[in-house]
Amino acid sequence: MWSFTWPPTKAVAATSTSPGRGRDEPRARREPILASLEAGVEKVVFASSGCVYPNFRSQDPDEILYLTDDIAGPPSDADNMYGWAKLMGEMTLAHFADERGLKAVSLRYFTVYG
Repeated sequence: MWSFTWPPTKAVAATSTSPGRGRDEPRARREPILASLEAGVEKVVFASSGCVYPNFRSQDPDEILYLTDDIAGPPSDADNMYGWAKLMGEMTLAHFADERGLKAVSLRYFTVYG
């Protein structure tokens, strides 16, 4: 079983790349998924966030809105940097699903605690 954080922290980026290689953030995002694929992982459950939904969708407090995948974009307008990081994580997983056949699902949690 593999476990990694998203967005990747510097600690994850440092452990997920080979010594002497650049530790740029796009590589840090891909490396845990690539390592998982190489280890034979077939399914990934990604803990995303409700922050991926566009800000302009939540302007009217009286509107009843049922959130669906197509509402997340495009156009993308995530809530904040955290939301953008989660959205990029979802897009990265979608790429690996399309290109490598990885079975992946993203769960968009709202107010998990607090």
